[in-house]
Amino acid sequence: MTPFIECRNVSVRFPSFRRKTSITGLNEINLSLKAGDRVGLIGSNGAGKSTLLRVMRQVYRPTSGTFRASGTSVLLAALETGMEGDLTGVENAKVLMRYWGIAGDRFDEVIADLYEFTELGTSLFEPLHTYSSGMKLRLAFAMATFQKPEILLLDEIIGVGDANFRAKSAKRLLGGFGQDSILVLASHSSEIIQEHCTQAAVMEHGHLLFFGAVADALKFSK
Repeated sequence: MTPFIECRNVSVRFPSFRRKTSITGLNEINLSLKAGDRVGLIGSNGAGKSTLLRVMRQVYRPTSGTFRASGTSVLLAALETGMEGDLTGVENAKVLMRYWGIAGDRFDEVIADLYEFTELGTSLFEPLHTYSSGMKLRLAFAMATFQKPEILLLDEIIGVGDANFRAKSAKRLLGGFGQDSILVLASHSSEIIQEHCTQAAVMEHGHLLFFGAVADALKFSK
């Protein structure tokens, strides 16, 4: 089935026991995305970008309104989730295969991919606690992007690491990305939005203020 995403009056509220009330994460979001859409989410911290991505991945359920989607989806956010410091890179790969739903019989394929993409070499057989933060990122990113989803949701992932890794990760994410797939990318970088997206949504305090062409959205957000 062709992938799509539809939000109709979607609101998300989080309980706040300190305030004895609720905190609004999203407020009546209306948004429809179809196959081939490349959408950037623009807004400051607390605008609701990450919350919207988690609704799209069905991590959060709307408090009110309706959300519908079709297609396999992956949310790339906190990449190091599920990794264990006392395990080697290869052992962590086995753990992450289950986390990302990669079939066990693809283990050799996964390890070959790790060697080629991460360039970690024999460090893959060393405990994770000996890795630098950059090495951990390479391992986690490679595992998270091993399979190509129909809906790819990115939360500030493009733009991390050194220049070479940023270029390599962007190529891996988008080079083999299906033409009919949907990309939703949250970023504080207008350059990244302009490079990878054709449309953009401007958000503020959980509200969707504007949705349209990237150039128009960036102008609106200033």
